[in-house]
Amino acid sequence: CLCSSLPPSPLPTQTKLVILQHPNEFRRKTFSTVPLLSLVLSNVEVVVGREFTSGSVRAVREAIDRGERPLLLFPGENSTSIDSYLPSSSATPASARSCPYRPWSPSLPRGRTVVLIDGTWTQARRMARLSPSLLSSCELVSFDEPSTSLYSAVRREPDGRCVSTLEAAGRALRLLESDEDGARKAESSLLDALARLVEVQLRFSSGVARRPRFKGGGDTA
Repeated sequence: CLCSSLPPSPLPTQTKLVILQHPNEFRRKTFSTVPLLSLVLSNVEVVVGREFTSGSVRAVREAIDRGERPLLLFPGENSTSIDSYLPSSSATPASARSCPYRPWSPSLPRGRTVVLIDGTWTQARRMARLSPSLLSSCELVSFDEPSTSLYSAVRREPDGRCVSTLEAAGRALRLLESDEDGARKAESSLLDALARLVEVQLRFSSGVARRPRFKGGGDTA
């Protein structure tokens, strides 16, 4: 049971997290980290599908209607480093000055919308390719610095910058939230829940090879 690792009630965040989840990952609940996100955080929306438009995802549509350009956390040649969006930074890096989003300040809106794609890397790339209008409506961002993934004990990642959807969400909150204490608490709570999930998975799958996240898993979408 994961109950002891969860907060008494889901934690609020200023940042809206939107998870676009591949149907195969939705069905693979025992390995997916996405269900934990909604148990730990209150400001989360999960949409299951293979292709999306800017109008088919409610939170994205509402953000655009407010004049906001959502952030899509996905690696690519045209992505901007999300690591430069430090809310407490006194200096603005050149990469941030050229980006529609700048480090948080009292004059900027407190709420942002961050979109994450959940699936194997083959599935995620296909979902992105099938959703051109969604991508064009978002600011593409990614992590520059490598990070050790707790989930690598269960599922292998193809790159040092690649982590589970839950870990990516927590790291994004730490960088984007104006409430630093709240952001640290949110990320810490997410990682506590993930550590417990990994512990349970390893206990019941001893001797089973780690599942690779970068294979297609038989998907033909």
